[in-house]
Amino acid sequence: MSATPTPDDAARTLRDFEQHRQQATIATGWPLWSWIGGGILVAVLGVLYDLNPGFAADWGSWITGVLLLLAVLSTTRWGSALFGRPARVRRPPTAGRIVVAVAFGALVAVLTLVASRWEVPHLVAAAGVAGGLLMAIAGPLWQRHTLSRPPALS
Repeated sequence: MSATPTPDDAARTLRDFEQHRQQATIATGWPLWSWIGGGILVAVLGVLYDLNPGFAADWGSWITGVLLLLAVLSTTRWGSALFGRPARVRRPPTAGRIVVAVAFGALVAVLTLVASRWEVPHLVAAAGVAGGLLMAIAGPLWQRHTLSRPPALS
């Protein structure tokens, strides 16, 4: 028996490897319905907060806190197991990714402060619907791109 694989064996092995890699990528991500449901929830909350400011004052912090807790929890091994998602090896953040994340957070904070000074009718509802649509449409695309990236070299 030869130790060198034939070209057919090598091609089959590479196809099998790519198929398993794609299956693992799909398994580690959130299903499409969760992105769409999350987008609908964000849109509904934006409209609800706009139409009923008393509800936002009474329950807004609690709802936001619970949603933030769920989002953070879903990134841990324990939380991933709780949600039925397989845990995966975390890639250490690069300096570029940290800079982009901090810049994006600062931009959101500044835009939120500026927008809170505007007297635009139904701005909260519009922002909620826009955020919900962004989550429902761009979320699955972003997830697929992020999970299919090759691992960073050390």
